[in-house]
Amino acid sequence: SEYIPSYLANLVPIQRNKNIEKQIQLTVVATSERTLDVILKAPKMTLAQLGVSLPCRLPIESMAELSPLDDNMANKIHSLFAESISAQCSMDKDTLTTFNNRRFKNEMPLSCYQVLAQDSTSELKFIVLLKKDQSSEQNHINVKISHIDVDLYREASELKLKVNGMEIPRSNLPYQDPTGF
Repeated sequence: SEYIPSYLANLVPIQRNKNIEKQIQLTVVATSERTLDVILKAPKMTLAQLGVSLPCRLPIESMAELSPLDDNMANKIHSLFAESISAQCSMDKDTLTTFNNRRFKNEMPLSCYQVLAQDSTSELKFIVLLKKDQSSEQNHINVKISHIDVDLYREASELKLKVNGMEIPRSNLPYQDPTGF
């Protein structure tokens, strides 16, 4: 209990009865599709963090079929999470298909950005924007991740990529940010 990893540092100590010696117990409870309660019991202390927000929804309805005695439990849970967080949005002409497969006819004014996707946490780690260029009426995609600003657009029927305002030739793809981000 003296060597708590940094990712558990936000857990708050709780006064409880003395826990079982030589045993560590981690309990994680899904209180909703988007929140968890985490309780860590070690011989000398009990730590808890309630209402931990998740960046994606949990596939609770799919997990109801699982039993703690299932073989390969970790692989089954990993597969369920992978399925629940994999999603794709797309735009075909003027039809926008969202991550949850809803379709919208998109009438976008020229040179105005629309948010296609963004981080659902308060930190806003990424955002994907779309606008229709005024001169060419082509779609222009802008992705902001931390200090990186990526622009994707067509020019003379060729796809162009700019990172922080600098054009990246196709021969330099895949691109690796020099800061290592």
